[in-house]
Order: sequence, then C-alpha cells, then structure tokens
Amino acid sequence: MNDNLSEKYFVGLAVDQKAPDHSSLTVFRERLQQIGKLTVFEAMLSEIVQAAVESGIQFGSIPIVDSVHSIANVNTAKDQVRQKHGEDPHDPDARWGVKHKRKVKTEHGKEEEQTEYFFGYKAHVSMNAENGLITSLETSSGEAYDGYYFCPLVDQDLAQQLPVETYAGDKGYDDGDNQYYLELNGLHSALSLRYACQSLRLILRTGFHSRPGWGIGRGDRFRMGSGVAQAGYESNQHRVVGTDRAGDHPEHLRAGSADGLHRVDHG
Repeated sequence: MNDNLSEKYFVGLAVDQKAPDHSSLTVFRERLQQIGKLTVFEAMLSEIVQAAVESGIQFGSIPIVDSVHSIANVNTAKDQVRQKHGEDPHDPDARWGVKHKRKVKTEHGKEEEQTEYFFGYKAHVSMNAENGLITSLETSSGEAYDGYYFCPLVDQDLAQQLPVETYAGDKGYDDGDNQYYLELNGLHSALSLRYACQSLRLILRTGFHSRPGWGIGRGDRFRMGSGVAQAGYESNQHRVVGTDRAGDHPEHLRAGSADGLHRVDHG
C-alpha cells in the first residue's frame, strides 16, 4: 500500500503517511475479541451491509445459504500425542467435520464412496444472489449440522430489512423445521430436497414447483456456487484458533467470524 497512491487515497492516508504494519490489524482484531467477543464482528458485518444499502448497491430477493470450513491451527497428530501425556488440547473447541463425500474408483475399477474430513470450524453464511455479498453469518465447530443455523441466518436477513423472498440452499438445509419457518415468515423455499421420493410427495402436496422464485432460486444457487466455493477456499488460507466461550452449549460455539467477515467483498 505504501507504494500505491490510489490505495492510500481509498483508505484516507496522506501521500507521505505510512500504512500501519500488518501485525497491527492482528492486534486490533484480538483486542476487539477480548472486549466484545465475536458479537463485535457481527455488528461490523451488519454495518457493512447497511452501508452497501445506503450506497445504492442492489440487493435481490434470493439469498443463498451455505457453509464453508476453516481449518484449526492445530497439528492433530502432535496434539493427540500431547493429550496421551495428559496435556490439554491445543484448540479444545475445534471438532472433526465432514468436508465432502464423493465417489471414486479404486485401482481395481470398483466404485466406492470416499469421505474427506477436516478439523476446525464452520462459517454458515447467507449470500445475496444479486450482488454476491454475504449478509448474515453464524459460526460453529466443525461437526455442527448445517440445518441448525438456517433459521438464525434468516432472522439476521429479516432484521436488516433486506428484500428477501426465496431462500436457496443445498440438501443440508432441508428439514421440516426450516421449511415451516419460511412458511411462517411468508417466504418461499428453493432448498434442494433430501430424497427423491419425499421430494415428489412434497412438491405435489405443497406446489413448490409453481411457487414464485422456485426455479430462479435453484438456478441462482448453482450459479453462485462457485462464489461460495471460492470463499471456502480462502477460509482455508486463514487458520483460526479458539471460540467465543460465552455460550453454554456446544451449538453456541463461535469461531472464525473475523475470517468470515473479511470475505464479504468476495461473496
């Protein structure tokens, strides 16, 4: 930044003024966490969204919900050895989670399902399909069920008075509670359904396929999938340790909000 005048102008630095050292941002982030826990970063995200609204950035009616993983800054092999000798884990709040499942062929040509795991946390996000901005964020340990965080994301979007109408997401968010919550709030669902037979019965019973935004929402989810995947890739470049221990239960664990917050401009 010190060699780029346009960047200095953008952040409000004078021509002869040096930019802060990169380590200052880390110290500032840690200070914010100590003072206000991770709620500080959630408030900052809300302010960014409101600033975007006031600046005239167009927000569409279709949010896309998804989760991305952040790998904990832990050498799991060494950590297991330490724990066998009675030492505390390096990051006691991190958990093993499933990154994805895929079918692969063995050397004998047999097809089998392969599961890839990660040790760390998840960021559950709501991303506006129109502009690619992340509007709401929830964080959890790695083993958490994605669907549990759907309703809080909807609540955050509604609290910001965003013009949401139809929610899109993968099968991980399809359960009765989430579908009912959308109905309760007068919103439409374009969530992928879990099972083909159940999907057919649900579509015929509720008329999902004829509802406003069903086809558009599903199309936007696949179109924006690359943006969420990119956010997930970048989250792995910023390894995190620790959580907000203010919560009383595992599902309240929050980690990596700062990681999620810096990705707002990437979607």
